[in-house]
Order: sequence, then C-alpha cells, then structure tokens
Amino acid sequence: MEQVTQADVKHVKTYLRKARELDTLVHTKLSEIDRLRELAECLSSPRMGEKVSSNKGNTSMQTVDKIVDLQAEIRKEIAELVSLIGEIHAKIELLENPIEKAVLTERYINMKSWEEIAEIISYSERNTKYIHGRALKNFALFCTFLH
Repeated sequence: MEQVTQADVKHVKTYLRKARELDTLVHTKLSEIDRLRELAECLSSPRMGEKVSSNKGNTSMQTVDKIVDLQAEIRKEIAELVSLIGEIHAKIELLENPIEKAVLTERYINMKSWEEIAEIISYSERNTKYIHGRALKNFALFCTFLH
C-alpha cells in the first residue's frame, strides 16, 4: 500500500472543498439577484406625487442587465458544480468502507455539518472526524491528481 502524506491529505481536502465553495458562491449570487429584483421593482414603480424622470428608466435597465449577467454566471457555475460533484461522487464510490463513503458524501456533496453527519451515521462527532481523516487518506490513494 502506498504511503499518503499530510500534503496529499491537504490537497484532497482542498479539492473536495471546491464543491462547497462553489455552492456557497452560487447561493450568494442567487441572494444578490433577489436583492436586485427588489430594487428593480422599487425603481420601476413611481410613488404618488413623484416626477417621472428618464434617469430612472436607465437605472432600472442597468439593474435588469446586472440580473441577466448574474443569471448567466450562475448557470455556468451550476454546470461546473454539477460536473464537480459527479466527479467527486465517482471517486468517493471507489472507497471500500461504507461509513467513510457516507462521511465524505454527506460532508462534500450534501454539505452537511459535523453534527448532522454524526447523527446520520450514529457516531459521536469526534469519531466522525476521525473517520473523516481516515477516509481522506483512503480517498487520496484513488485520486489521479496525486499519481
């Protein structure tokens, strides 16, 4: 059996975290779109007694353009996220131990907290983190980017 170094484990963690980071980025942009839509609604409806100016239409169109641009970015990032999750899942499936598979799947694909994972697998958080460490080492053995 090959020896897995701490650098290998660190590299694996960085790789696996990409999905979580991309997921967070997508959700952040979705929140930004919601905020921009609210602003666009405020801009598009004049209040009673308010003069209508041509500037307001321009600002409203800029907001709509920003929403369209963000939606295009999100579609691209979602496609990248789905691809990455598929790739990660395929590598996790190479592990032999079903508990290790469950821990990595719940953590990096389903984005669960340590507490949630421990409850799912019926282990303490401490043991869950220990299993996670062992799973990362075993995962490193299957990763083509390490060999």
